[in-house]
Amino acid sequence: MTTITGRIDVVRDGAPHTVLNYSSPPTITMVSSAEICLAMQGELLNNPAVNYLTDELVPICIIDDVEYQLGVFVPGTVETRIANGQKIDAVEAYDRTLKVKQTRLEKRLYIAKGTKYSEVIKELLFLSGISIIIEDASEEVLQTDREEWEVGTSHLAIINELLAEINFYPLWFDLKGYAHLERITSLIDAQIDHTYRNDEASIITDASSSTLDVYDAANVFVAIYNNPETDEVWTATAVNDQAFSSLSTVRRGRRIMADPIRVDNIASQAALQEYVDNIRNESLLSTEVVTFSTALNPVHQINDIVAIDNDDLQGIYEETGWIINMGPGQLMQHTARRILVV
Repeated sequence: MTTITGRIDVVRDGAPHTVLNYSSPPTITMVSSAEICLAMQGELLNNPAVNYLTDELVPICIIDDVEYQLGVFVPGTVETRIANGQKIDAVEAYDRTLKVKQTRLEKRLYIAKGTKYSEVIKELLFLSGISIIIEDASEEVLQTDREEWEVGTSHLAIINELLAEINFYPLWFDLKGYAHLERITSLIDAQIDHTYRNDEASIITDASSSTLDVYDAANVFVAIYNNPETDEVWTATAVNDQAFSSLSTVRRGRRIMADPIRVDNIASQAALQEYVDNIRNESLLSTEVVTFSTALNPVHQINDIVAIDNDDLQGIYEETGWIINMGPGQLMQHTARRILVV
């Protein structure tokens, strides 16, 4: 029989400091579309050695004596109360994105033309207290001098704006607390991170929905960059001409163009083409969303790809959310979008 226990390690200045126990099992939530993807809620037994203003919280889930780290969290709100003679801290905490969001410009930011995007982003992360970064390589540079961010703008807003200009996902942190700078890739060719089968984990399908407006669905996409500070005007076009897609120019026998997308800042002509290609690739995918439950699996990250082969549910899905309750006997709740070409 599987045994599940847990604890909250408290980290100070990067080193273990003390341990927090809890009165009821904490809940870890992932929402990939949120500005801060990972959150933790829990009622923790008060420990006077903890400083919620500076310490970080690391939930550890223990399954059959094997320990799994479920994130590194920065306390956001703490409410202390007395219950049954015990001092309880009701804590809401968020992954290290919160540090980047809370760090703001104290003077106007100037970035010179020709500066690498990656250098600016990593410098802003460092100034936010983030030092461990996993990044995809990028040699893209800024096309103009940039000074549009006012005093008080969060580092997170600037970083995510710059990441978008080089076709990277917004900043996210994994369960080890490492920052990720990751290039957007096509889900059609994505590698599977987890597989659930009848003989490996129970799957309970809760609901599913699917919507597709095919009447106006475009198969031609155009993006235009025209910055008055440069002499360049760039245009990029992406066409869905795939025979396997029911929306393609081949299958429908006509070109249906979406409204042109005007881009104020982009790293290069190649980046503009990649940008519009990503929009085209996204248009190929189904909007079908499913929710399901499994046995607790504490190694899921952000936007993992899940394959399911079950009596009630089959296919490959991009995981858009999950909830883990660290209590024994609890199921893990998942939300996912089916990767299905339309």
